[in-house]
Amino acid sequence: MTLTGLGTAGLAYAQGTETQGAGAVSQTQTYQAQTPQTQTVSADAYSYKMGADDKIRVIVFGEPNLSGEFVVNGQGTVALPLIGEIKAAGLTVTELQDKYAAVLREGYLKDPRVSIEVLTFRPFYVLGRG
Repeated sequence: MTLTGLGTAGLAYAQGTETQGAGAVSQTQTYQAQTPQTQTVSADAYSYKMGADDKIRVIVFGEPNLSGEFVVNGQGTVALPLIGEIKAAGLTVTELQDKYAAVLREGYLKDPRVSIEVLTFRPFYVLGRG
């Protein structure tokens, strides 16, 4: 079976052709990959530095009131529950996790476990002349 249509962003469709012996009719089958609507990519794998318009999910284990989805604003900060605004622009996900955990440890929680992931990355535009 030969698969075609594999893109770098993911699998949308793959088509294969199978032959079933001499004199048999060839048969084409279409396969559709199952991709989630919201795709989360590990930003740490790419050392991605956050910036304005990035949407993140923050999970503080055992503290649902401190967890949620937040957007980095135009000033490069994100407003997090209990502590207010914290600088996120220019930080990796790991650096922001450590920073948020450190602030929570300073007087709010004894041993906070914080997990942060980027849900949607900020848009970027390429301008040029053809």
